[in-house]
Amino acid sequence: MLTIGNIKFTIGNNERWCKDMRFNLQRLRYERLSRKITQEKIAQSIGVKRSTYHKKENGKIRLDVEEFAIVLSVLGIPEKEAGIFFTPDVPVREQNVDWLEVK
Repeated sequence: MLTIGNIKFTIGNNERWCKDMRFNLQRLRYERLSRKITQEKIAQSIGVKRSTYHKKENGKIRLDVEEFAIVLSVLGIPEKEAGIFFTPDVPVREQNVDWLEVK
């Protein structure tokens, strides 16, 4: 088991992410670009081709826990702050409640 911040991951299981949380790939890209780090540099760090990392960053291929830990290191983000990449997985029917009237 790997613990990043207050999030625990089980390595070797298909459920890599908490079932109630969604990994925010846009945030991953934003953090990389804001630090002026190339996809090539991260790809080399995790031992894949740039095209493979591109697919991971765009959600076409899953970024596994071990790779995520390396990406955090390359980005200079402490593991205790890894939670910035996760958002609650709220069902669509619950996302838009501005119509709800409280009496």
